[in-house]
Amino acid sequence: MKNGYIKTAAATPYITVADCNANGNEIIRLIHEMEKEHVKVMTFPELCITGYTCQDLFLQRRLLDSAWETLLKITKETADVDALVFVGVPFRNHGKLYNVAAVLNRGEIIGLVPKTYLPNYGEFYVWSMWILREREFLSEQIFFLSVRRSRSLWQLQRSARIYG
Repeated sequence: MKNGYIKTAAATPYITVADCNANGNEIIRLIHEMEKEHVKVMTFPELCITGYTCQDLFLQRRLLDSAWETLLKITKETADVDALVFVGVPFRNHGKLYNVAAVLNRGEIIGLVPKTYLPNYGEFYVWSMWILREREFLSEQIFFLSVRRSRSLWQLQRSARIYG
């Protein structure tokens, strides 16, 4: 911290669609690069572990398992990093699929942030399959911190919430 401020950064990794391992390695590389610059809050794009345009592959167990394993790898490989890291990943819970930002800190997944403002125009038609009911997600007793990402930044509602 310098003069009461912390350094934040948004990273744009090179993404290979549906290659979670390659994407994970790129994310880890960028986390370590930002760490050298003393960044304390690091953000990555939504679904950066899988790539945003996987479409029907999001319904495949193999992709979802690989995405979760990659998230665990990123968490383990960055355990020594003193920063709050937000990484986009699909998350499966009781037969439902969520677009979330995983919140990582010092080798732990400390939260999952579901995307709550889903677009309703044709460009992102695949998200119509991911209807999120925030109350249902909350009832699962999963701790998560709500932050704004992607199109959610343009919404004129509360900017942050903490659930537990």
